[in-house]
Amino acid sequence: MFKKLFSKIVGDSNKKLIDSLRPIVGEVAELEAQLQQLSDEALKAKTAVLRERHEAGEPLEELLPEAYALVREASVRTTGLRHYDVQIMGGVLMHRGEVVEMRTGEGKTLVATLPLFLNALTGRGVHLVTVNEYLARRDGGWMGNIFYHLGLSVACIGPQQFSALYDPDYVNPGAELEDERLVHWRPCTRQQAYQADITYGISSEFGFDYLRDNMATSKERIVQRDLHFAVIDEVDNVLIDEARTPLIISGPAPRSGQDYLRFADYVRRLRENTAEEDEDPNGHYDIDEKSRSISLTEMGIAEIEVRIPEIDHDAGDSLYDPRFFHLTYYLDNALRAQYLFKRDVHYVVQDGEVIIVDDFTGRLMPGRRYSDGLHEAIEAKEGVSVRRETVTVATITLQNYFRLYEKLAGMTGTALTDAEEFNEIYELGVAPLPTNVQDIVETGRLNLQERRDKVEGADAIVYVDPQRGEPVFFKRIDFADQVYATVGAKDQAIIREVKRIHENGRPILVGTTSVEHSEVIDRLLKSEGIPHTVLNAKMHQSEALVVAQAGRKKAVTISTNMAGRGTDILLGGNPEGLAAEMIEKQLFDRLQLTQLAVRLFEEGEEAARAQAQKSPKLAEVLVDELQRLKAKFDDALVEIERVQMIGYLARTLQAPYDLDYEQTLHVVRLVRGGMLGEARVYLDELNKDVALVDDIVRLQGEYGRYQTVHQDPKATAHFLAEMLFDIHFKARAALIRATLGGDEAEARKILDTVPGLPADMISKIKNVIAETKAEQKEVRKLGGLHVIGSERHESRRIDNQLRGRAARQGDPGSSRFFLSLEDDLMRRFGGERLKAWMSRGVLANIPEDMPLEFSVLDRIIESSQERIEGYNFDMRKNIVEYDDVMNRQRLAIYNERRAILLSESFDLAAKIDEAFATAIAELVDNYIDRYIPFVRSEIERTINDFSTDALDTINIAGVFARLRGLLPNITELDRAKMAELQPNRLTEQLLTLAYENEEKGLNIQQLLQAMGRFLPLLATVPNLGSLASRRTGQLQARDNARREYLVQVEEFYNDFLAQQIDPTQRTKIWQEAEEKLLQAFGQFSVDGLTIKNAASRQLRFRLAVDAAVRELLLTSLSTLDGDQLVAALRSYITKQQNKWRERIGEVEYQNFQRLLLLDAIDREWRDYLTAVDDLRREVGLEAVGQRDPKVQYKIRSAEMFANMRQNVERDVVDRFFRQVASHQAYVKQQEAEVTYQLKAQEAGFQVVKREQGKGVELRRDVPKVGRNDLCPCGSGKKYKHCHGSNAPTTAVSPAAQPAANRQPPSQSQPKGQPPAKKRPSRR
Repeated sequence: MFKKLFSKIVGDSNKKLIDSLRPIVGEVAELEAQLQQLSDEALKAKTAVLRERHEAGEPLEELLPEAYALVREASVRTTGLRHYDVQIMGGVLMHRGEVVEMRTGEGKTLVATLPLFLNALTGRGVHLVTVNEYLARRDGGWMGNIFYHLGLSVACIGPQQFSALYDPDYVNPGAELEDERLVHWRPCTRQQAYQADITYGISSEFGFDYLRDNMATSKERIVQRDLHFAVIDEVDNVLIDEARTPLIISGPAPRSGQDYLRFADYVRRLRENTAEEDEDPNGHYDIDEKSRSISLTEMGIAEIEVRIPEIDHDAGDSLYDPRFFHLTYYLDNALRAQYLFKRDVHYVVQDGEVIIVDDFTGRLMPGRRYSDGLHEAIEAKEGVSVRRETVTVATITLQNYFRLYEKLAGMTGTALTDAEEFNEIYELGVAPLPTNVQDIVETGRLNLQERRDKVEGADAIVYVDPQRGEPVFFKRIDFADQVYATVGAKDQAIIREVKRIHENGRPILVGTTSVEHSEVIDRLLKSEGIPHTVLNAKMHQSEALVVAQAGRKKAVTISTNMAGRGTDILLGGNPEGLAAEMIEKQLFDRLQLTQLAVRLFEEGEEAARAQAQKSPKLAEVLVDELQRLKAKFDDALVEIERVQMIGYLARTLQAPYDLDYEQTLHVVRLVRGGMLGEARVYLDELNKDVALVDDIVRLQGEYGRYQTVHQDPKATAHFLAEMLFDIHFKARAALIRATLGGDEAEARKILDTVPGLPADMISKIKNVIAETKAEQKEVRKLGGLHVIGSERHESRRIDNQLRGRAARQGDPGSSRFFLSLEDDLMRRFGGERLKAWMSRGVLANIPEDMPLEFSVLDRIIESSQERIEGYNFDMRKNIVEYDDVMNRQRLAIYNERRAILLSESFDLAAKIDEAFATAIAELVDNYIDRYIPFVRSEIERTINDFSTDALDTINIAGVFARLRGLLPNITELDRAKMAELQPNRLTEQLLTLAYENEEKGLNIQQLLQAMGRFLPLLATVPNLGSLASRRTGQLQARDNARREYLVQVEEFYNDFLAQQIDPTQRTKIWQEAEEKLLQAFGQFSVDGLTIKNAASRQLRFRLAVDAAVRELLLTSLSTLDGDQLVAALRSYITKQQNKWRERIGEVEYQNFQRLLLLDAIDREWRDYLTAVDDLRREVGLEAVGQRDPKVQYKIRSAEMFANMRQNVERDVVDRFFRQVASHQAYVKQQEAEVTYQLKAQEAGFQVVKREQGKGVELRRDVPKVGRNDLCPCGSGKKYKHCHGSNAPTTAVSPAAQPAANRQPPSQSQPKGQPPAKKRPSRR
């Protein structure tokens, strides 16, 4: 009441918004006549003009009217669709970054073309995000014609790295008869797809590509551009429903599935606790319906402890002892899987796999997995294979991914109920648009009059043409909810409603909230004998077909809440679907054709023709076609046997694609080698059709399969029947589309070219179209579609989506919801208490089958939905608040990675030098300048780690073990006495050992050991013991090893320390060390050296050499102070780096630095993600200590992130000199392999893996051809007079040749043809 009063005083803000948009709509309309006069080329030129104006500084807002008028005109010319005025308004609002609420059937797909075109003028790329792959390909292929007509490029991305560019001149090979909107996608690289002006795709693929880009280790692997502008279709589904599940790229984890299996067994056969709170529990677990959580009672804990063998209850063990904490992880997940997550409600099991069902849409979510071990627990519960648990490698929530875009817009049929979330999370406003019908009525364009009636207490509004007195548009009738005491009574009421409406002839859509309930309604309708169709997550593949026919007369469709998002319910049915159904009934199916083929190839032609004559669905011409197909494949096999697969494909495809034999052969070789991208680039450079690549893939698959089955008649029959049926199936669909489109010439052509299609099929399809139109009129008169909701969803938006299936675009329709006090929604918010209240007094006598009509029920329902929506919003907001912390860290890491990978100005060497400088400063500080404080901190940390606060004890064995390396003399202390000391006293006692280390110079030795972890300090001691295997020359070999080793040690000494020490002192130190090294070599006697005594002599020799070198270093280092040592180390590292730079070359050295930095960042980031996941689970316990978990999470994650950055530097330092040598070896190996492959390809060989055993082998890809043999290209000439006269060395892409070496094309060498070489004649 207050809202109505406020609106009267202030005015309707939404009406003001619509009125403010009308002038822009008028500007667009004024340009329409002018653009209609332009040719297609002139229309396309307008796009270039608009781009130039924007580049010159004109803002997009000023270009908007002209741009939208261009799109409207291009749409009329290409699709036959003209944007309504309200659609122009929607386009304006989306350009401004709004979420637009448009009802079902209002043409959201067409509206999106407006802001997409306008924002694509910037040249920065725009994205259209849809809810599934089919819609991305269909809408991109449908609307792509508009953009292509205006000179913009359109691409599509999908799962399994599907990437393609829209090209109306391209048709997918073998798909010529498929849906026109799906066949013009020319395959391309992922990078090319993102370089397009407009890219269609699904949310997860955009997000995963972002994560993959930020895991890439080379520029070439980055595919996305900067995130500029995105329009999201069904924005509530993407940004709210799907946003609950983060995008995760995972790697294998060490946990196995066995623990999930045994805990799934432990939690079975437990009882729920039904006792009141003040009573002793009578069950093993409690379930909190509101928070959907489960906890064990004392009785349950005792029962579980008995079932877990590790826990010895008699010995006093408890499940919650620290030793068994890891078991609670599996127990909690097993309990949730067993008692909270229900099969056919939250998930389904298909083909041995657990697939999540989206709570809001009812759609399956293949590939998605519950996190934190829950999915594995459900797999164990269901007895399917438990996939190995994974660890997170990269992750981002959809909220944070889409917040990366500079500008975001969306459209959906239901947005107002989530307006707060759109505003708070994404800073997006929500603007509801009137339907086209409402706009027509409100503006008075058709002078319609409103007529109101009452039907069963609900308002029935009709808009009537005053001249004819007939209704033109209808408003949906929403009947009041009917509430029953029990689910059983509610279900019976639903069946009565279906029966009543069905008898009137109206179509009915029954919406359920789960697969389980849809199957209950299915059984009840079967028992009543009411024909119906079921659509749920188990049979989602047929969604579009089922929903499209749900508007037929007397049709009853049971569906979960996914009912047809993206597919309209047409009253009277969809003529295309009905024609397909008619053809399917009249013609043969796959099984019948297979049986005919088996009869043909096993029993002969006569038997097959007899079978075809007997069957009304088969025809003898199918026997002829099967024989023709077999002859075609048999002829191909003969040729393949003669010239092999590559040669045959090259001969077959050269003429259709207007290529030379050698060029075609090169493309086939590339495709066979898996280099599809390179093959497409090569064809592009030759200006030839890249469809050749897909044709090669298809044909080699077909011929390869036929090679394996052709000797088995039954297998051959199955193969050929499948081939023929696929051709026939596509032809049927093409025939329907041609007839529906009025292209009878195309329809006749299909009948003439495809065997087995009856000549009267066109007229039958026309009859179906006519019947559909007549039925549409009849259904409209009967009242249109009636929607029945079997339960209120926890989100009002989902209920509104279900209601919105009725009364599409002004059609008649109605809706009613049926509820019970036992429904999940009611039970979670007071249903049980209300039911108990109603069971007393007068209310107790109300029959179960009587609907309850109390105002309190309406308030409870509305309040429950609002509270759950608020609860879900708080949960999603909570996820965002936690993820915001990581998001800032993620952006810092990803920005640094991109700078390393892409920025030319990023100084890789400076970054690595900084890491070395930090490491060196830390070492010198710890072991030279502040040795005692450093040891003290290590002792205190170790004592703290091995202390138990509860028992006030210290694990002295653990302390001694950890400190043994730092304090070698610790083993001489009495452990028992040390264990009795307090931590402070123990620290002081152990610190005396540190003073002894410093006096003896052991700190310098420890410094050398620490430096040796990342610095190549010394050459490897020669293995003189290996001389035992030599029969002669042992003395000479020993002397050679001595000279080489002394040179290496002296070189190291000079590089490292010589410049920091006084020359006189330096000479003296070196002479003493050299003498000791010579003595060590001299003491290694080769006399009597045998294999038996070689090891012992080598050990003595190595100890003597190590002692001499160690004394050299200790004596030298003891003369230096901290600053001198830092300078010596940095100088030495620089010299070593310069040596490697010269050895592997500047380019490869920079590549190595780049890979080293990226690898270190990725390794530490992965470990950090795992640690943060653990922190997230643990931090909830902080609430017990009266501390805010989010605050603690922010503090601790910031500390962990800082530590991770330090670990990155340590990792770079530790791995630099260890990995630079392996990098050099890898580069050499790669170069050798490429050279080997190229030489083999030039010689007509392929490098393939052996079928048995390891390794590879060379195989000819085409037979060796002699000069006097026939040329394999099929010309009929001798090889020496054809391709042998100018045989190519290699078919190198023109772009791959150096510019100086490229030659202009000539008649003797066509454009793009590879250079040639002469082959020696065969003698």
